[in-house]
Amino acid sequence: MGRRVLITDAGTATALAAARSLDRAGFRVTVLASSRHDPAAASRAVSAVIRAPDPLVDSEGFTARVAHALTARRFDLFLPVSDAALLLADRIRDRIPPWTAVALPSPEKLALLLDKRAVLDRAAALGIPVLPRRGPERFPEAPLPAVLKPGRSRVIGWGRVLAATSRVVGDRRALIEEGDRLVRAGHGAYAEPWVPGEGRGIFLLLHRGEVLARFAHRRIREASPLGGPSAVAESVPADPELLRWSEALARDLGAEGPFMAEFRGVGDDCVLLEVNARLWGSLALAVAAGVDFPALLAASLSGEPARGPAVFRTGVRLRHLALDLRGLWHAALGPPSGVDIPWPGRLRAAGRVLGTRARGMFLTPEDPAPARAALLSLLSRMKPHG
Repeated sequence: MGRRVLITDAGTATALAAARSLDRAGFRVTVLASSRHDPAAASRAVSAVIRAPDPLVDSEGFTARVAHALTARRFDLFLPVSDAALLLADRIRDRIPPWTAVALPSPEKLALLLDKRAVLDRAAALGIPVLPRRGPERFPEAPLPAVLKPGRSRVIGWGRVLAATSRVVGDRRALIEEGDRLVRAGHGAYAEPWVPGEGRGIFLLLHRGEVLARFAHRRIREASPLGGPSAVAESVPADPELLRWSEALARDLGAEGPFMAEFRGVGDDCVLLEVNARLWGSLALAVAAGVDFPALLAASLSGEPARGPAVFRTGVRLRHLALDLRGLWHAALGPPSGVDIPWPGRLRAAGRVLGTRARGMFLTPEDPAPARAALLSLLSRMKPHG
């Protein structure tokens, strides 16, 4: 009988990539699913599915289900995937059995790593380029268009995890009002100037301050012409300077386990946008390129750290089809009011999406069911309500 792992967030591409990886590594995989169409729950790599409430809807129900699962079944590894799952796992640390290794930073490190402004302050102190930031008190003088960002994208309140995302705002009044809403909800808020360029990611795995694995990608397309999650990404050689900055910041923050640094820029002129101390949305790309982060993470948590490859395959492309279609929809709608930036034409955007030659994150020949589940999930969200 293989080792057992419990993975949260079965509705995400991240959980699916982790499940497939750990199944190949010899684990018996159980996932927490909140919907009957969660892609990871449909995967052949998964041996069991536990239904749990969505943490963004019922955090108490989610934590109760997780705590019960961890005590009722003997899991060797617990892998919270999303920021919401990390926050709620932090609340039940004392209920996680001692025999279960968990991919969770200490409470102090987790609080720091989820505080976007504090992380950017630490980065600036290390000499890493960051954008000028303004707090809500200075929104009346912020240049437009501005990127309004929550200081923390996930916070716990009113019996659930509250989620907030970045948005580009071209209207002064909207910037002030939306910023005030974020502050009142407990997220905090700050504004940065919108910058053009290409998204680039540096991905690391750390164990006791040592970097065990490295990977890099560039974003070919994002979920919106304004930016957002990666819709199509390609593995690329790691830029030495971006890699040096990322490793220095990860060590300064005391990060352990997975770590992602997101940069944006044109040519060599890049700035750090944010970091994540968890497995990321385009995880399947790193695995396809030869850097199996979930298996390496499991080994390090089990006390048997192993190094990733010194060289990975470059030129590998993966696509998140739902996000690519979202980007096409945004292109068709045109830029938001007051946002005067270059915008792709509808026909050109459609041609790029239809002409893309890239593997899908959900569909593989040996495991096709998650792609069907992802499509059903997308269609269910498109149904009219009321």
